[in-house]
Amino acid sequence: MNQGMTVISMYNQAGGSGKTSVTRDVGYALNTRGHRVLLIDADQQASLTRWMGLFQRPEGMEGQPSSMSARSTIKDVLEGTEERLPTPHEAHGVSIIPSNGHLKNVELLLGSNLDLIGGLRRSIQAAKGKYDFVLIDTPPADNALVLACIAASDFMVMPINGSKGLDNIDNVSKVIRRARDFNPGVQFGMFVMNSFTKNLLHDMEVYDALQNVYRGLGPTATPITNRPSVFKDAPNAMQPVALYRPKNEAVQEVNRVTDELLAMIAARAQVKAALQ
Repeated sequence: MNQGMTVISMYNQAGGSGKTSVTRDVGYALNTRGHRVLLIDADQQASLTRWMGLFQRPEGMEGQPSSMSARSTIKDVLEGTEERLPTPHEAHGVSIIPSNGHLKNVELLLGSNLDLIGGLRRSIQAAKGKYDFVLIDTPPADNALVLACIAASDFMVMPINGSKGLDNIDNVSKVIRRARDFNPGVQFGMFVMNSFTKNLLHDMEVYDALQNVYRGLGPTATPITNRPSVFKDAPNAMQPVALYRPKNEAVQEVNRVTDELLAMIAARAQVKAALQ
């Protein structure tokens, strides 16, 4: 883990796991605590970029927003034609590197040239001192682009949608082992269960399995409750939930997850220091 900067990739191979909302809301929560936060949208679907309003054309501006250009994304870094991250956009006090359709074929190049896998990590390291936290929203896939994102990270956090249960957890260890070929220090961080309904037996069984069967991988955060009126509508408002519904209980749950994430990072740092 890098002193002064922690890089976290949000990953689940399944789509609809909640990784984008967790990235958005935890990133915003970290920012409200006074941390300097950079969000990187590495998913060609660009949901994080859209949900933060970066595809909106500013009033009076002609043409496409700058977030639609290839150079605004991590494309050049991933392809090895640029060593530094692009200048981020700003939204709601958070710095964001957007995604768009230009990332579509990057994974094919990375897959054919594994020497490029470490480029994203090097570019993020070059930004050390500018940010306290870098959160990467990864694609819902198992490919070379995902590998580059996880290899760029100190921790991998796995959001899990209650309805999808325990799908893809068995893939976690494999992905991290592969990423350690490029970054030996990357660790599994924690599970974050969202869209959780405590009155559903299935959801309770999934939560229990995460806490017990899979506890050897890492801790499980307090679940984020399924609140469709908040989590489905906040993207349309292009705001984190804490801005969209500041008094909703969802904000308290996100803050609790953020506190638990910070506690996990601090505990790992203490263990590392004790071993040195």
